[in-house]
Amino acid sequence: LAKVLAGHPDYEVTGGSVTYSPQLRPKDLLAMEPFERAREGVFLAFQYPVELPGISNELFLRASFDEVCKAQGVEPLDDAAFKALRAKPYATARGEEALRLWAVLSAYFFLYKPYAEWALAFWLPFYDELRLGALLWLLAPGSTAQHSRHAMVISPGWFDRSPCGTGTSARMAQLHARGELPLDTDFINESFIGTHFVGRLVEETRVGDFPAVVPTITGRAWITATAQYMLSDDDPFPAGFLL
Repeated sequence: LAKVLAGHPDYEVTGGSVTYSPQLRPKDLLAMEPFERAREGVFLAFQYPVELPGISNELFLRASFDEVCKAQGVEPLDDAAFKALRAKPYATARGEEALRLWAVLSAYFFLYKPYAEWALAFWLPFYDELRLGALLWLLAPGSTAQHSRHAMVISPGWFDRSPCGTGTSARMAQLHARGELPLDTDFINESFIGTHFVGRLVEETRVGDFPAVVPTITGRAWITATAQYMLSDDDPFPAGFLL
C-alpha cells in the first residue's frame, strides 16, 4: 500500500481514488507524479540509502527542504536560518517530534499488533474469550516498582489521558511476576500529563493453568461519552461477522 501511495512504478491503480488533504485542501494523489507526491510529503525513505560521494547529509537535507518550500510556495531559508532550524532544541520542535512519534506508534499498531495477537492466541488458549485491547507502555526513566511514570498508547497510536486501569493492572502483574511488587503494596502509576491511579494486588489466583493476580485500582476518571447499542431478536448477525 505504501508503494502504491508513493507512486512506485511496479504498481498500477486500476480503480478507485485517493484524496490527499494537506491543510484541508483536497488533492487527487493518484494524479500526481512520484516527485510531486514527495514534495507534498508522501514518499518512501531509504532503509539502506545509497552513498553518493560528495553529497553530505547536510546538503541532501537542504536540497530536499528547499524543494518542499518551493512546492508549498514558501520562500526557502538562507544558510543561517536553515542551520538554526535544524539545530533548534527539542522544546521548540516538540510538534514535529510528536508527529514522528505518532508515525512510529501507528506503524507499531498496524504492523506489530497482528503478530502480537497471533502470539498471544497461540500461548493463551483463552485469549479470544478475553477480547483484550492492544496497549503500548512507554516507561519514563527513573520509574520504580512503587512509583511509575509512563505514557500509555492505545490503538491506533493515540496517547491515553488516563493512567489506564488495564495498563496499570498489567504492569502490576508483570512486576509481581518479577518479584518486585508484593501483595498488599501500593503502586502509584502516573501518566505523562500528571493524572494517576493507585493500584494494589490483593490476591494470587490462577486463570486456567496460568498463575494470576487480582488487582484493585483507585483514582478518578471523567465520563467523556456515552453510547447505546441495540440488538433485535430477528437480527441474523447478533454477534457480528468475520471475513
